[in-house]
Amino acid sequence: MTGSGAFVGTGAYDSFKALQALMWETTSGELVHPVWQSSTVYLTRLKLRQEPLEDYVAYEFTFREADATGAI
Repeated sequence: MTGSGAFVGTGAYDSFKALQALMWETTSGELVHPVWQSSTVYLTRLKLRQEPLEDYVAYEFTFREADATGAI
């Protein structure tokens, strides 16, 4: 799953850094999408779309679904 998003408001950059920390996780996690079913995934790509501001961070992401054992 690929897409883009933004954090807005106080703590936006801190929220981005928390998402960025998932890049180094060695275990999968549950991704809950508001329209599609939940999936067990790894965050495999995270890229800034612009120079981050204190209250606005735009980014692109890629999540990859884990197999039945939890591996990529």
